[in-house]
Amino acid sequence: MSEGSRLRAVVEGLEGRVLLSGSIAGSAAWVVHHYGNAMVASTARTASPLARQAVVIAQPDLLLRDYQFPTPASYNGDNVYSTDGGSESLSQSTHFFPQIYQLAVQNDGNVADSFTISGGGGTKTGWRVSYFDSQVQGGLGGNPISAAVEAGTYRTPVLQPGEMFEFRVEVGPASFNPGGSIRQVNITATSVANPSKVDVISTFTTGETVRGVQIRRRNFDSSGLYQINLENTGNNKDRFRVFGEAGGSGWTARYYSAFQGGADVTSQVTNGGWITDRVTYGNTIPLLVKITTTDGQVHTDQVIAQSFNDGSKSDITEISTAPAQPRPNFFPIGVFSQPAYSFDGWKGLGVNTMFFYESQGGTVSMASWDQAAANAGLKIIRQPSANPSDDIGKSNLLAWVLRRRARRPRPQRLHHRRPDGPAVPATEIDQPEPPDPRQFRRLRRRAMADRCLRRTVQNLCHGHRLGFAGDVPDQRLGEARRPEHPRQGGRLPPELVRRKDAMGDPGKLAADGVVHAEGHARPPPPTSSALRCGIRSSTARRGSCTSRSSSAPASATTTRNPTWQPK
Repeated sequence: MSEGSRLRAVVEGLEGRVLLSGSIAGSAAWVVHHYGNAMVASTARTASPLARQAVVIAQPDLLLRDYQFPTPASYNGDNVYSTDGGSESLSQSTHFFPQIYQLAVQNDGNVADSFTISGGGGTKTGWRVSYFDSQVQGGLGGNPISAAVEAGTYRTPVLQPGEMFEFRVEVGPASFNPGGSIRQVNITATSVANPSKVDVISTFTTGETVRGVQIRRRNFDSSGLYQINLENTGNNKDRFRVFGEAGGSGWTARYYSAFQGGADVTSQVTNGGWITDRVTYGNTIPLLVKITTTDGQVHTDQVIAQSFNDGSKSDITEISTAPAQPRPNFFPIGVFSQPAYSFDGWKGLGVNTMFFYESQGGTVSMASWDQAAANAGLKIIRQPSANPSDDIGKSNLLAWVLRRRARRPRPQRLHHRRPDGPAVPATEIDQPEPPDPRQFRRLRRRAMADRCLRRTVQNLCHGHRLGFAGDVPDQRLGEARRPEHPRQGGRLPPELVRRKDAMGDPGKLAADGVVHAEGHARPPPPTSSALRCGIRSSTARRGSCTSRSSSAPASATTTRNPTWQPK
């Protein structure tokens, strides 16, 4: 290899970490300088650059931290590169819920690069491993990427030098996973620009050991022989310590290690506790309790079972010689709110109970509905009768359904007036129920309709506001009685009325000045007399108007359309 080739190879393999010097063809000394991300070869004699070549550096850097300490300074493995994860790892423990590891891959190279993420999955029995493309948990906790990561095909976005991409992995044991086991998951980041550059981190998750015992009784009666199963509800093998009473006045108790042919362990149970054999997770061990009574009375024995390895985990039961409670001999299978004529069909399908009385729009009384169910041999569960005492003696009535009626919300009162005092804000006296939005919508629609009617009348009078008959009592106006609302068939001065053929309006405008309810149109401007008498004004309110148009006599009565009703 020539000196020039050797120099080129050395410079390309330095990656900016070593400074070398030498000679080229024995004629000139050279020095390789490191300037940031570039290597410069120059002669020692002149120190002038001979060549300037940027070296491409690709290096992923995997970081990890505990999710409970989400700060940038809490990342482990910064600027540490490993091929086996031995120098970059984090250990946590849990008994069921997954432990969360927050990961990040940082571009420690000098060029933009993306990285392929690969990692172990949950193929090992008893463990769950999940990957997500975000460190945020909950409903917005990123997208699952487990399949791609386990296949080694997940690729991060392109990262600029120094930029990082964050994600997370969750590792947890299954409920049946033996306590004390450890799951190691290795995660690898590989440079796409240079696949030989990798970084590996390791997570170690330990399944915590859980202890637990539960007593399961198999019979409740007065036979005197009671079978008990002691179940291991922990996640590891365990033994149990069993305590019990020896007896008392009028009764004695004995304990056996099996339901049939078991050893008598009474002395151990009643003195310091009987220690059972090992029981694996989810399995049980039998215990037979024999209670003998000599006085014919009901007696109760108390049995306690503790975990041998953790005495704080225990269970207790009381065994009584009382007779067994009778079990119900009827199991309801019903349908809801059915008419009486369908009872036979439902009974043919195996239904034995009718839920909720169906009046069929008020045509069938509750008594008739009950009798139809009784005739079909069906039980009923319904709301009480109007007089609950009427339900006494109905053998097919199993239960009542009590349904609370929803109170209609009232709009919030702004003030409350005491009988003997001024108005007081309602908040100082009581808090009414919150207003019903539907009621406000109805009121708003009604107000909008009223405004539309007023605007229509204003347009009819070219901007002059008509009086409404309901605003001021007619007797207060004297002779200056205002015309009523045109939609209600009120009378208008002739100057305001035009015929249908002239306006093309679908409403009926009579020649006598009566506006009928079907419609009205925009008339010509009113005259001064109409303004004085037909338009609501301060003069009209004082009752000082003394003249009317000759074509609209004051004695004329208002005609109304009986078929129209305001909404």
